[in-house]
Amino acid sequence: MTGTVGSSIIGVMRKASLTLLFLGLLGAALAQQTVVIGSGSTSGPYFRIASGFAKLVNDAETGMQVNGRPTAGSLANIEGLESGDLQMALVSGDVAYYAYNGTGLPAFQKKPAKGLKSVAYLYPEVVHIFAKTGSGINTVADLKGKRVAIGESGSPTEASARLILGAYKLAPTDIQAVQVSPSQGLSALRDGTTDAVFYVAALGAPVLQQLASAVALQEVPVQRSVVEALAQKYPFYTSLLIPGGVYKGVEVTTPAIGVQVALLASENLSADLLYNLMKLTFGNEAALKGLEPNLARFGAKQAVRGLPAPLHPGAEKYWIERGVIVLQ
Repeated sequence: MTGTVGSSIIGVMRKASLTLLFLGLLGAALAQQTVVIGSGSTSGPYFRIASGFAKLVNDAETGMQVNGRPTAGSLANIEGLESGDLQMALVSGDVAYYAYNGTGLPAFQKKPAKGLKSVAYLYPEVVHIFAKTGSGINTVADLKGKRVAIGESGSPTEASARLILGAYKLAPTDIQAVQVSPSQGLSALRDGTTDAVFYVAALGAPVLQQLASAVALQEVPVQRSVVEALAQKYPFYTSLLIPGGVYKGVEVTTPAIGVQVALLASENLSADLLYNLMKLTFGNEAALKGLEPNLARFGAKQAVRGLPAPLHPGAEKYWIERGVIVLQ
């Protein structure tokens, strides 16, 4: 009798354990169905894109849920991907490259984030170089001896500024570097306390249009040959043109250097989940391009060229299936 009771108790305990195990696995599976995408400020294109991705997926009612989360930007998004707070994120291509390789910026020196995986490049941001009209600054070489706002010390803007200056044979000591925040750099140019400013932003950014309406500006060109030479070493760079008329008073088309915006994923994100998410977003390219004006420039072939980190297996499967990546 005692043995029968004991066996019954053991059986109940085993069933309870199995039930708890099942519920635990189910909870983990359900949790993995929610993907949080890190973006940027709520007024910027990163947030609009992340929110748009979320809407495309959530409206499909497949069981997957995506949340677009506002953040402090690219550096914060790298931290979020590494900590597990984010499963995906929009990150400036230079930041993504430096983070994965553990170089380029003080925040990543000798601390490579090898858990980062690429999904796609989305569109290029522009490294704007503005000077006041009549300043005599018509080329990057003309910045020699000038007061130039190059971004804060250790920032991605500063890194790009120094690389571009170096491509024109200008050493750090050849300019009067003003290391301030991007917004402070614009204010300094407006007030005349600097002669030029480096500012990385999407083409036609409202803050730059406001500046062009307040003071007469000219865009300093970066020749295509220079961009291509830099891109050989730093694949996140791309050559582009700033059409005349985008900024008030700047009527000529100007060659410029762009930094690709990357969509990244954590290596811990399920390959099947990411693949299915991509089918709902990248698989509907017309809807994708309608999420944000900058995405009108998205191209599938360019999306996988020179990525800052290896492709996530789920993204690789998607791009192979679509024919963008052709296996040899």
